[in-house]
Amino acid sequence: MSGRLPFGHDMAEIGRRHDTGGIALKILAFIAIALLAAACGGSSAASNAATSTTTVAVSLIDNGIKLDVPSGKAGTVTFSLKNAGSVVHSMVVIKTNLDDAKIPASSAGDGRVDERGSVGSTGQIPVGDSKDLTLNLAAGKYVLVCDEPAHYIIGMHTGFIVQ
Repeated sequence: MSGRLPFGHDMAEIGRRHDTGGIALKILAFIAIALLAAACGGSSAASNAATSTTTVAVSLIDNGIKLDVPSGKAGTVTFSLKNAGSVVHSMVVIKTNLDDAKIPASSAGDGRVDERGSVGSTGQIPVGDSKDLTLNLAAGKYVLVCDEPAHYIIGMHTGFIVQ
């Protein structure tokens, strides 16, 4: 067979002009590289939101809780606490729609608050010590309280919003 097609076209010349196999191979290689890049570290807004991390500096003083920021993003929130007071303090994080000044007292009558809705706590932090509390927080309103006896009553509470 001469390699000629009807109307006088040569098969070898058509192959050179229309290298569809090479183009298809290049397209497949490009897709494979793009998929590999996405799997190895490509990011999207959805994956960034899912891995959001907020760090909040918290100073526990004898009559209050001071935050460097009043809010954070949903996801991992690390409260980096420093007991800057003159006595032992602690911190409890409570998810609630109540105002931070409206948390009810514990039914035990021990000068502490009702911890319903608690999502985490530090335990006691000695004077001058620091401690990190890392939590996975959903969007909503939270109240941070020192739950040592009578500390809430003297003002050791503040609100925190997660967006």
